[in-house]
Amino acid sequence: SDFVGVAGAAGLLDDGPVDVVAFSFGARVAMCAAANMDADATFIRRLCMTGTTADRGARGRLALRSWRAALNAGDLEGFAWRLILDTYSEQTLVKSEAQVAQWVNFVTSANSLEGIRAIVEQTHSEDPADPTHPLAMAKALRGSSAVQAGLLINGAEDMLSARGAGKALAEAAGWGFAEIAEAGHACPLEQPVQWRRAVTDFLSSP
Repeated sequence: SDFVGVAGAAGLLDDGPVDVVAFSFGARVAMCAAANMDADATFIRRLCMTGTTADRGARGRLALRSWRAALNAGDLEGFAWRLILDTYSEQTLVKSEAQVAQWVNFVTSANSLEGIRAIVEQTHSEDPADPTHPLAMAKALRGSSAVQAGLLINGAEDMLSARGAGKALAEAAGWGFAEIAEAGHACPLEQPVQWRRAVTDFLSSP
């Protein structure tokens, strides 16, 4: 309902259904909005998601626990360091090691502890039977055909996804899947040219 309200207030739905491109938590929000669309009031035509998966895997679940521990301790800076280590690929960290401290400062200055904690606490459950779990939503969307087409893009080195779980999510929805090499969870930032090409190729297809 928030998704529809914001999009409607911005005038984005004035000319009918729209194509949505979303990343990580935003991808799950968009997916949930699509899965709960009224059949007579479809507002998402095509959905292009990045950085979501059918299963976080052990490393992803432990990463989430570490984030929650830092946030519950009131340590936003510690969370930011952990977040960057968990979401960027090894290649990016090697190339950008000298800049990582600046990224941490940006995260801490642009966000509040309360805001980040709210997002992390509202992330999806690990139970695939839960209707808000990505796998459950993918199956619901495939069964309803509410979205005309979908594409899931993930980094090949995404530590927040179990191996093969991104492709499994796309297959559950009946959508396309693209994997970007030398990129982790933050592949739109790590490989922006390849990521934009994948998005525009999908959106420009008939």
